[in-house]
Amino acid sequence: MGRPEWADDPDYASNALRVKNRGVLEPLITGIFRSNTCEYWLEKLRERGIPCTRSGGWDEVVDDPQTAAREMFPQVDGVRVTECP
Repeated sequence: MGRPEWADDPDYASNALRVKNRGVLEPLITGIFRSNTCEYWLEKLRERGIPCTRSGGWDEVVDDPQTAAREMFPQVDGVRVTECP
């Protein structure tokens, strides 16, 4: 992510500390991710062996073949259920 100094920052030394300092860390990470395209970050993460995928919009999730294969949005009374409860 281009911030090697974070590795030695005591505020981020453990997961518990990263969670505790989420209010500071999350906007910093968000800013970094917004600095380039989704495809750029997917490539960079995959190069380092980090499992990742693109997040789709709701329509993409509903219409995805894997969603259909898993029957994640069943028909109820003839209507396809696509709303969150």
